[in-house]
Amino acid sequence: MLEFPAMKLFLHVALKLRG
Repeated sequence: MLEFPAMKLFLHVALKLRG
């Protein structure tokens, strides 16, 4: 349920912090 959106959000934030 929240695993899909959570993973997407996590990746998005991770890429933003890395970028």
